[in-house]
Amino acid sequence: MTILYDFDGTIADDLQEIVKIWNQLARERNYKGSKEISEGGINALRSMDAKAAMKALGVPLAHLPSWVAAVRSRLAERIALVKPFVGLVEVLKELKTRQHKQGIVTSNSEDNVREFLCRNDLDIFDLIHSGSSVFGKGRVIKKLLAREGLDKRETVYVGDEIRDVEAACASGIKSIAVTWGANSREILVRARPDSIIDKPEELLGVIEKI
Repeated sequence: MTILYDFDGTIADDLQEIVKIWNQLARERNYKGSKEISEGGINALRSMDAKAAMKALGVPLAHLPSWVAAVRSRLAERIALVKPFVGLVEVLKELKTRQHKQGIVTSNSEDNVREFLCRNDLDIFDLIHSGSSVFGKGRVIKKLLAREGLDKRETVYVGDEIRDVEAACASGIKSIAVTWGANSREILVRARPDSIIDKPEELLGVIEKI
């Protein structure tokens, strides 16, 4: 089995750092109508898909690529502060022991991902693919499947957002949604992933059943 993972919000518990960066940008770019994220506003955003969240934050989609690039750049300066979700490292290492191939597909930079993995003793991934598409991750996964010669029937994508579930569906592979990241369980259920889990250790049982 090949297990592909999203990075931000699925492996890396970086939401708080991203919120801090976002709020910095909102203050700097206030002339564009951008809004800061309050502590209470995080839960509201978790119940929205990515496009709705950007609209609520006052960021036009046309400006989104520059925001994403800025967040990615500033996150590199804070990557030492970011840790994996509790319990996830042990699960990932156990899946490696069970001979599953594991990879990361993310819109974050490869440098950020590799720095994070090195700092957290997670040099266990067979591939890392960084794609710049914000709403087109399905195309990114399709290209990766072809390039690596991966069997769609033996590949699953693990992510924390609706768009991760949609990307897996669009690329013809199974999806596992995790509820500890950007989107809430309620909205993830509506996206109809093949499986949904609330704790990292549940991933072991789900993978063995696929």
